[in-house]
This record gives sequence, C-alpha cells and structure tokens, in this order.
Amino acid sequence: MDMPMREIDGWTVSAHVETDEKGKPVAGILSRRLEGRARHMLWLRGFKFRNEREAREHAERVITKIRGVTGEGVPIPS
Repeated sequence: MDMPMREIDGWTVSAHVETDEKGKPVAGILSRRLEGRARHMLWLRGFKFRNEREAREHAERVITKIRGVTGEGVPIPS
C-alpha cells in the first residue's frame, strides 16, 4: 500500500507498507524517477512493526527527513 507521494529533486517518493511472509507489517520508502523511457526504482526497506499503523507512522517520519537526492539513491539521515 503506497501512501501519498512527494516530489523530491525529480524523484517521486512515497512511504510504502507491505507485509512479510508471516503477515507482519514492513515499512519502507519507494522512489521512482522517469527519464525519457528509462524508469529508475529504489526500494528502501524499513523495520518490522507490530501493526500497520506503526509501520505507516515510521515510514512517514522517515520521508519527512529526506532532504534531497544524490546520484541514483535517496539519502535517509540517521
């Protein structure tokens, strides 16, 4: 499930929540960039959480910390 997307230096960045093989929520960041016909995708997987709400909140917090893009990746400050 993708959350609202944000445009950051040509990348479309969204928080993403899915479930693992045991059904536990996993949060991550999904980034897409279109250049002509080429499409670059970057999936940064987060941590496992007790429920989907916690996973969504974590993914959204990480997205708000993103400041820019260098090269082909989205840096996430620690």
